[in-house]
Amino acid sequence: MRALSRRRTAWIALAAVLAVSAGALLTWRLTNVFGPDRLCGGAVSRADAQQVLGAGRITGSGSGARAGDPTVSCTITARTGLGGTARARVTLRTERAVSPGIDKQVRTVPQMSQLEGGRPGAFSNRTGWVLLPAGCALPVPKDDPLPLKSRGDADVLWADVWFSPDDVLPEKRRAEEQPDTAARAALARVADGMAAAAGRQAGCGAPAAPAGDRLGDPGGQARASEDGKACGLPGLSLGSTAGRTTPLRERVSSEGAPVWICGVEDGHLVSPVLSFTVTADQAWIGAAALDTELRAALPAGWRGTGDTDGPVLVPCGKDTLYLGVSTLDSSLRDGQGEARSELPKDLFARFANAVAAQRGCEPIAPG
Repeated sequence: MRALSRRRTAWIALAAVLAVSAGALLTWRLTNVFGPDRLCGGAVSRADAQQVLGAGRITGSGSGARAGDPTVSCTITARTGLGGTARARVTLRTERAVSPGIDKQVRTVPQMSQLEGGRPGAFSNRTGWVLLPAGCALPVPKDDPLPLKSRGDADVLWADVWFSPDDVLPEKRRAEEQPDTAARAALARVADGMAAAAGRQAGCGAPAAPAGDRLGDPGGQARASEDGKACGLPGLSLGSTAGRTTPLRERVSSEGAPVWICGVEDGHLVSPVLSFTVTADQAWIGAAALDTELRAALPAGWRGTGDTDGPVLVPCGKDTLYLGVSTLDSSLRDGQGEARSELPKDLFARFANAVAAQRGCEPIAPG
């Protein structure tokens, strides 16, 4: 009888051990109880990553910077279920500030929330960038076929968020169209933490004030563009709008944003077909422009340096302004139809002088 009792006790003990082990396995698989508090070599808070990605067990993997080279990359993933299926991830990576593509790495649109004060940056709900600390420039490979270099002394840390298609329901897609302040602030903290770590590890600069505390408001809702006062600039006309069946619409960055941007939509494409940019932020200018840009003398009657089609760098009051215009086409479509209206040949000159008049400085272009 005693032997039977001992065997029963042993089986009970074994069952208890197995139950505890199974519980521990489930806890490890499904929660972050046993996970680290910091990710990406200590650069990113797990709490911030969780706020960006939502539910799931958080894991991270990547590579850090080394002395003299701030190149970093890290992917943080939220996994669910016993199989550890990835439902969301955020990818952090350094990029050269200028590239041969259409978009600069410091691409900013009005709907993004910009960092105010300190190193520049901009964030939407699912993507964003922050400039690395001063002096943190990525090395250019000797065999690079396009060894482009920006005017500035720092490159960029980009953050991109991905959600599983199964996880993105229609109502969530609609929600993504509305700025999520908490999600943007968390993504800014994640990116800023990685950028600061890159600077420390490479020994190339001190970080700025925390990005999450410097995030400004996004731009307002799209509004009708007023002929002769496009983007709120008196005197700025986008050419003939007579006979349009689809009104031009525009979005403008928030009032306190260090980079003023106005994007014009013609109803044919969702993205702005025409964008105007004005800023006095020298760090942003350094990252946005090639080292060969903004140096050429302008023709007689113009002020500043650059190109008569933009961009230009020009004194205006106490500031030195960067003015730029980017277009996807030489004309505006009338919604989904084929009708087109040509943009004025002197569009940049009109824009430059409208900005000068608004800011109370001398005209920039002749005429």
